[in-house]
Amino acid sequence: ATEAVASLESARLAADPAATPLPAGPDAALIGSIGIQLAGTADAADTFAAMRHHAAAVPVALEAALAALGNGDVDSAAAHVADARTAHDAVAGWDAGIVTLPIWVETAGATIDAVERLVAAVRAGDTAAANAATADFEELRDPATRADRALAIAISEGAASVASVPLSRLVDAIGALDSQRAALSRIYSDSVP
Repeated sequence: ATEAVASLESARLAADPAATPLPAGPDAALIGSIGIQLAGTADAADTFAAMRHHAAAVPVALEAALAALGNGDVDSAAAHVADARTAHDAVAGWDAGIVTLPIWVETAGATIDAVERLVAAVRAGDTAAANAATADFEELRDPATRADRALAIAISEGAASVASVPLSRLVDAIGALDSQRAALSRIYSDSVP
């Protein structure tokens, strides 16, 4: 395409040296470079997606644990708490430089601890410990919800920033191509009787 446009441009300028030059289209090397950059962001984007998935799994697992306790299924409740802990640990070990990550790690960890203590208290038949764990959980519910939202936003913004440079370059390349196509279309329209 670049060669065809260059040939057309040469022919136009030979026919009319005063002709307005065509807008430059995207350089093939630029397109290749953008492709390499986008490919390089795939692993980082996958990590962001995995951490978002793990973070979202924590409250889901905790709600499932509470539902299982409500149904008298202490073993299932314990398994759900273990799932929450595993998901939490995956996010806690992530070194992403996200400002809200330590807040989420601490709040989600305390929430898991409270539900874990509740499960243990129910298993032991310790009503006082169960009431204390329930109170701790209820106290953490709102801060945990806010921490979940803040982390989800931060992860989304972080993921977007990973690909922003190559995507911005791609938008510029598409814009250059669109400008060149529009100019070629005008030339064609002017030449057709």
